[in-house]
Amino acid sequence: MKEEKFQFKLKGKTLLCIDWANVYGWQENLDWKISADKLIEYLLFYKKFLELISISAPTLRKNLKILLTHYRKKKKKINDFQL
Repeated sequence: MKEEKFQFKLKGKTLLCIDWANVYGWQENLDWKISADKLIEYLLFYKKFLELISISAPTLRKNLKILLTHYRKKKKKINDFQL
């Protein structure tokens, strides 16, 4: 399967909420697995999403905390970010 180069076009700060139950359900229709780690890494490229990312699955929450800790060490402090 050919990988698409998709980019969001955002205007200002953007609230992103992910309902992992829906994402997980897409796998059956798409015929491929969605990697939580790759999804989070992809979303971290969009600095405007970092104001708030809400993820319901505990595994994703743990992975997101690890990635954000790493990101914070390398980049400026994210104002009032909370999981």
